[in-house]
Formats: sequence, C-alpha cells, structure tokens
Amino acid sequence: MLLRILPFVLFLALAVFFAYSLVTEEHQSPAPPPAAKRLVAIDVLAIDGLGNAPSLEALRGQFVLVNFFASWCTPCLAEHPAIKTLAEHPSLTLYGIGWNDKPGNIAAWLGKHGNPYDYAALDKQGRSGIEFGISGVPESFLLDREGNILYHQNGPLTEAIIHDTILPLLP
Repeated sequence: MLLRILPFVLFLALAVFFAYSLVTEEHQSPAPPPAAKRLVAIDVLAIDGLGNAPSLEALRGQFVLVNFFASWCTPCLAEHPAIKTLAEHPSLTLYGIGWNDKPGNIAAWLGKHGNPYDYAALDKQGRSGIEFGISGVPESFLLDREGNILYHQNGPLTEAIIHDTILPLLP
C-alpha cells in the first residue's frame, strides 16, 4: 500500500515546492537595469542613406530614447506610430537600432513606414542588444542627460505609455 501512495506523495511535495518558488519569486524586487556605463559601449553600424550612428557617449547631455527594432518584427510595426509621436518632442533624441537584421531590410522598412529616428543604426550580430540586456524586440530605453536609464520598456511602446510614463520624465 505504501508503494502505491509514495508516487502521489512525491508529486504533491514537488508541486508544493514549485508553487512556493513561484510565490516567493514574485515578491522579490526586480533586477535593476544594466548600468549606464555599459550602455555607451555598443557596436553598431550606420545604415547607408540614414545618417551616421554616433556612440551613445557622444549623445551625453541629451535625453535619448534607444529603441531596438527589426524589419521582421510585427510588434515593432505596431509600436511605430508611437515612436513617430515621440519624434515630435523637441528635447528627445531618438536612436533606433535595427537588431539582428540586414541593412537593406532595415532601410527598406524605414523607407516604407517612415523614419522617425534622429539616428538609425544596425546591430547586425545582435551584440549591442546583449550589452543592453534585451530579451527581444521591440525594446526601448530612455536615457537621461548623463546616460542613466530612466525607463525601460520590454515590448512595444504605446501612446498610453508615452503620455503616462515617458513624457513626464522629459524636460
């Protein structure tokens, strides 16, 4: 009889353990975003016809929104109107990074949908995304004048996020 109950008891013990792990994990504070000093050491290429791609260090003194996107990314297309809204803000520099994509694809995508970025660059191998710690695209980081992360959006920006969260952080 004991041998018949033992698998059930082991299963129940594992279920309780995993449930406890999930509950305690939810109450832990989230990890802070990567340190600002890591954000200036990205390796991106300028996209022909879309202007130069300065280092983020060269943009110190400005508020910068770094937006990782890709031509193959459907949520990136969905967030594109919100990015265009941000382009209208006079004290914000938009730095778009085509992540893990091809230069021709990014240039064609921006040509078709509009290029709201002050600077458009290409992270062909996805290395700068690693430096930022992104988990996919789209993903955006709002940097203050010193290069500190003020806000991090994992997933598409929306008009509500822009108006409720990002614009209040800008001068």
